[in-house]
Amino acid sequence: MTAYAPSTPLVVPSCGKGVPLRQPPGHIRREPLIQRLLEQDCRLRLLIAPAGFGKSVLLADCARACPAGRLPVWLGCAGQAWSAGEFCRQLAVALGYPPDFTEAQLLAALAQEPRALWIMLDDYPREPDAELDACFDRLLAAAAPGLNWWLGSRRRPACNLPRLLLEGELFELGSADLAFSLAEVDAWLAQFDGRRVAGAEALRAQTWGWPAALRLLAVQGEREGAVAPGCALLRDYVEHEVLRGLPDELLQALLQLAQLPRFCTELCEHLLGVGEGAAWLQALRARGLFIEALEGAADWFVLFPPLAQVLQRRVGGGSQSLHLHASQWFAARGEVRPAVEHALLGGQPEVAASFLERFTEEQLLQGQELALILRWRGELPEDLLASTPRLILLNAWALLLVGRLDEAQDCADQLARFQPRADGERLRELFAQWQAIRGIAAYGRGCAEEARAHVLEALAMLPEGAWAQALLCRSVLTQMAIGEGRLEDAQLLGYEALKQARRCGSLVFEALLELDHALLLEARGEFGRAQALLRRVLEQPDGRVLCNTPVCGRIVLRLGRLALRLGRAEEAREQFHAGLAVALEHGDPGAFHGYLGLAELAARQRDLAAAFARLAEAERLMQRQGVADSLYRGVLLLVSSRLWSWQGHHERAREALTRVLEHWRRHQ
Repeated sequence: MTAYAPSTPLVVPSCGKGVPLRQPPGHIRREPLIQRLLEQDCRLRLLIAPAGFGKSVLLADCARACPAGRLPVWLGCAGQAWSAGEFCRQLAVALGYPPDFTEAQLLAALAQEPRALWIMLDDYPREPDAELDACFDRLLAAAAPGLNWWLGSRRRPACNLPRLLLEGELFELGSADLAFSLAEVDAWLAQFDGRRVAGAEALRAQTWGWPAALRLLAVQGEREGAVAPGCALLRDYVEHEVLRGLPDELLQALLQLAQLPRFCTELCEHLLGVGEGAAWLQALRARGLFIEALEGAADWFVLFPPLAQVLQRRVGGGSQSLHLHASQWFAARGEVRPAVEHALLGGQPEVAASFLERFTEEQLLQGQELALILRWRGELPEDLLASTPRLILLNAWALLLVGRLDEAQDCADQLARFQPRADGERLRELFAQWQAIRGIAAYGRGCAEEARAHVLEALAMLPEGAWAQALLCRSVLTQMAIGEGRLEDAQLLGYEALKQARRCGSLVFEALLELDHALLLEARGEFGRAQALLRRVLEQPDGRVLCNTPVCGRIVLRLGRLALRLGRAEEAREQFHAGLAVALEHGDPGAFHGYLGLAELAARQRDLAAAFARLAEAERLMQRQGVADSLYRGVLLLVSSRLWSWQGHHERAREALTRVLEHWRRHQ
């Protein structure tokens, strides 16, 4: 067969054949993305994202920037359900070939095409079609070297994209790349009214940078004077651009998935029907309907949150049954956290409380679910939280670990209502747990003798299974020995505790006890050794386990303090900022020491105003979290007194130091 190629050049507009001339209202050129696309030298540039992410606008901007010597040829597919034959016919017309070209003729013509063309396919057909995708794959493979393809699509075509990627012939942008950055939202809003730029951050957070939602929310806000979460324009857009044309079973599946924070194939099978749930999930994903892989969680997916919120409002209530079924599924797999969450969403606090009891003390004491349990305390009825000894202990330990000492002790005192007289062993365990909580709370108040007595009694009675509580008690004894200058005793106590943590195979508790060891080294003035020890803890091969716990933040903050004591100010600053971020993320009161370290750095630079501001942030954090005064007030007064001395306010400094001294005398 003889390939067809036009004998004379096509006459096209300067911006390219068929390129849209009209730009959308409020258009801003996305120069960083345009440059990334223009700089590529590859066969296929692929823009894959759901509806409303600005793929067509970006493609058109790139077409207008087409360099000399190349010609853009635009084919607007409009998402239509074209067959492979119709696709070839439309493409042939766009390229200036005869409209009755067969696929074989088109392949031959493309293979011998002498022109340097950008073939830009906008809004590739949305319905999955294996024959169409196979045809496009053959066209890609056969095209002459001077042809570059650009494809904007809501769905990923079933082509041999991995091979193109391996050959360096594929460049891809997804929805995360196409979402508007905060700077772009600022620039976009500034075109309408500079005063509205102040709301850019909130608008971006609400829309996750989804360009269509940004535009529609802003337009409705302009009409109504405020950005309303339940935007009628956005709802209409979703109905027409996302939901219209979906088969009813897929529409219902999408509405159900919108109620779930995350889902996987197995959960879909459980909730939507065996044999149907997995197929419907796959069909929705194949259509590019806003379902994204959950980062860091293999085989788990999430529906794009702004769309999920619109669909949740469309459904309204009536999702309790769905959440209860999800709760049961997670509980059967031993995943307590999502089981509790779904039970609460399903309006069943009693079920949530029963699942909550499955949390082990080890999980809680490692801090993995601490902030979550404290949040659940506000959602569950108080009588439920005190309905069983296990729930009482769970809540008491949670309160204790975030420094709410009085609340923790009051909570633990409720164990007095449960006295299993026929079970002496259980009674001794409950009493030992109460002693441990009371002793650690006393230590937090600075009452050394009371703390020592309770902790030692608890250690004598705690059963072997309560090793996590025992390790916390031993840690308190070690810290008390360091504070009292009994460094040899502290070394022995810490070593025995560390051996027990290793026997139990708990990396998190081992790291906690290494913090005590580092404190001992610091008390001896061995700052370098303490720093090296903590770095080894973070850098060990399985150290990533620590990343999801507050212990990581505490170690980084301690490294900041050691760097400060070694005179490495910039290193200390980095550590304080990093550790503070981790502590705040986990709701750990240890964040206090991050603010304290930053205050010390500011003071060393004689920026006393910034130092006092950091101390104010530290105090506000402690007060907002309800942390007992005794855990931070004395340290805050000591640091403040030093700052007041530098300012020349010696009487205020003396008053602060006197208050600290009086507290010490009162509690010994």
